[in-house]
Amino acid sequence: MASRSRQYIDLILQALVKWPNWDPSHQIYVGDYGVVDKETGALNVQGNIYNDSDPLHVKISEMTKKYPPEEAEAVEPEIVSKNVSKGELQQDPGTPGVKEAEIKGTWKFNNKPGALLLMAQPQTTRMPKELLVEMAPFKEILEVESIVTEVTTCPAYSMYFSNADGNEVSLSLIGKIPTDASSNQSTLPAKWWSSVKESSSAAAEPLRQGCDSTGLTKYTPLFAMKRRAIRKVVFRDLRRPIYDEPWVETRQAWEQLDDAGEEIIWEDPLFTAPDTWKP
Repeated sequence: MASRSRQYIDLILQALVKWPNWDPSHQIYVGDYGVVDKETGALNVQGNIYNDSDPLHVKISEMTKKYPPEEAEAVEPEIVSKNVSKGELQQDPGTPGVKEAEIKGTWKFNNKPGALLLMAQPQTTRMPKELLVEMAPFKEILEVESIVTEVTTCPAYSMYFSNADGNEVSLSLIGKIPTDASSNQSTLPAKWWSSVKESSSAAAEPLRQGCDSTGLTKYTPLFAMKRRAIRKVVFRDLRRPIYDEPWVETRQAWEQLDDAGEEIIWEDPLFTAPDTWKP
């Protein structure tokens, strides 16, 4: 069976067209570049164009100084994939603060793979579009690697993956996380309350969570990547190639996955059995 991380990443990608980080405590930064691991879905970071010493990237050092990362519109704090439905929180009356929480709910998973990501106070930083435009002519830079163009950070996250029918997870972020160091601390420290109900045939990944009640720690649950566009050729006129946008969103490094997380291998009769094919 394929790795759970790849299944989770694939589902969130379909829902948001952004890459989830299977380990949000592992920080990812705008400007990081590397190659996606086909088996796990993780980005293997090789460097960062804003601060590395690669001789090729020295050429664009003036560009990176001119276009540092900037703030961007934050994403929604709740990301739900297909095969997951949200309902009212099944409250635990003995837990103070659950009822008053801003982030709360009960999510039910059917018999197909589903993924859930919750974030408190998400903030997004991105690479200015101008930098990508000015980098485009330098074809020798990032020929095969993807580059991180956007990062979403937060002081608390909760993520869950399941492909078992009947699994149910109830979550609530109790307390308040200060937005800055000068904010008044809540009398109730921020923490996750959770209740997970799994079917007898459960095939779920344990609930993964992080929370810093001080608001100082920044987890990285989401990021966006781009890569150079593949060149297209006009077959009616081979004198010159044409290009789409110089940079496109990085897509999955694997084929479509089935419910077990395995790649679906599509066979084309035109190529797999040419001796038996009849027009």
